Amino acid sequence: MKSKLAWIAAAFAITLATQCSAAPETVVYSHGAGFRVAVPAGWGKIKENDQVLLFCCNKKRLIEAGGYHHPLTIAQLKNLTEASSDSLLGKFKQEQLAIFNAENGIRDVTIMNEGKAQWAGHPAYQLQARGYSDRLRQNVIMDVRMLLHKDNAMVYALAIQVPADEYAGDEALIRNVINSFQVID
Repeated sequence: MKSKLAWIAAAFAITLATQCSAAPETVVYSHGAGFRVAVPAGWGKIKENDQVLLFCCNKKRLIEAGGYHHPLTIAQLKNLTEASSDSLLGKFKQEQLAIFNAENGIRDVTIMNEGKAQWAGHPAYQLQARGYSDRLRQNVIMDVRMLLHKDNAMVYALAIQVPADEYAGDEALIRNVINSFQVID
């Protein structure tokens, strides 16, 4: 009986791992905050509100996509210099990363690389960080993208968290999710 239960548990674990990390199919979600993102089939949506969609796979991997109203008006944002826009986005990045880390029990965060990038057809800010997840009891890597959309006074963000020792195997999945993100006008 024990071997039958072990076999069933192993088959279930293999099925979950396959559904979460290797599934070529995606499900596209559109959000009222003005964005669309495609996530791998098999990832469960665990949170949705007026700003955020949060997906989880095997309690180890997270995708958080969000759209946040910026306090400045569209006219004020359009008059900003590139340096001022970058500064605003940098402050927002720090705030959102701190919130994401606190909500997900991540500490001892080290930025591995960061800088300007093109994302979803707009100038953006990207970073990759490593930290320790108290929830998972292991190191994780986070890939984050943020952009300030001046036409609708929104900041869009995408954060993907995976266990550090599984990151290399998930790189294509991460790239696909990042590349799927679209701002909906």
